[in-house]
Amino acid sequence: MDDSYTNFPTSHLVGSVPAVITEEKNSYRPEAPAANSPILPPNNGPNAGRGYQTLGGEGDGQQSTTKWNGVFSVSSYTEYFNVDTDLVLNRLMSSLNPTTGDFFSKIDANPDLYGLVWISTTLVFVISSIGNCATYLMHKRSDSNSSWNFDVNYVNVAACSIYGYALLVPLGFYFLLRYMGSSASLIRFWCLWGYSLFVLILSSCLLIIPVEFLRWTITIAAATTSASFVALNLRTYLIASMGLQFLWSFSLACLDIHALRLKRDLWNYIFLSLLVVGDWVTAILSLAAACSSAGVVVLIVKDTNMCKRNPQLSCNMFQISVALAFISWFFLATSSCVMFWLTASE
Repeated sequence: MDDSYTNFPTSHLVGSVPAVITEEKNSYRPEAPAANSPILPPNNGPNAGRGYQTLGGEGDGQQSTTKWNGVFSVSSYTEYFNVDTDLVLNRLMSSLNPTTGDFFSKIDANPDLYGLVWISTTLVFVISSIGNCATYLMHKRSDSNSSWNFDVNYVNVAACSIYGYALLVPLGFYFLLRYMGSSASLIRFWCLWGYSLFVLILSSCLLIIPVEFLRWTITIAAATTSASFVALNLRTYLIASMGLQFLWSFSLACLDIHALRLKRDLWNYIFLSLLVVGDWVTAILSLAAACSSAGVVVLIVKDTNMCKRNPQLSCNMFQISVALAFISWFFLATSSCVMFWLTASE
């Protein structure tokens, strides 16, 4: 009875499953993918001897184009503004305490351009507004009958000076260090210079006081703090400081000789702006060099006792040299403040 069911064919039934193992065994031959197939040696092309190479994909031809397009894209700069309130406050407080000299270690993981953009812009408006307020108070004290007009030139002078100092000085310093083989970072330099301007915002609010001596004292103190913050954090990049100082002094000497020979006055906005920027750069580098020299002298005299073991060393001359370095920096910083004051008041 059961044997009779085996005589019916099962191929026409619905849901029937064909046999898994057929009588003819087909050999499996895997096919290699056509795209990105390796070119095995020998390779007689220009890259011979370098092993196999993969064929270029569709994204390789667009890599350079995408790289250049990123410069004009706003999204490519979002990583430099990825900061919160606590991080910005910490960096602002660090700029008010320049003696630590560890600002690069704080921004190493996440350098930002917040200080370069917003602190510089705030400083421009603060200087222009405080300058007009100061002139208004002085005008009321001297002559209260005549009318007083708002001077828009304060905005132009402040914008050219602040943006020029915050953008061009780090850029020139960066190219100089890169030319001399140093591994400098332009973003870190811009971040450093941007936060160094924060103390000038606080001091500018005090310049509204109509006392000339107090204004000069506040200006010199703020400039010293800002320059010290930059200088003490650039101690590792001082390989070109003396060379740059020599070139700047030599250039000024040539300009003075040229002016004396022609008997002409070089008093104009462009020349004064160049003098302000140059004096600030040389003052910062001189302070950094003086601080570094002082650290080396303290290490030699106090820590290693080399002066006691080697009496032939002129340790007193080392200390005198450090003192002269700080004195030269003081005169350079004073010159920077005077040139900045002349540029703003012209």
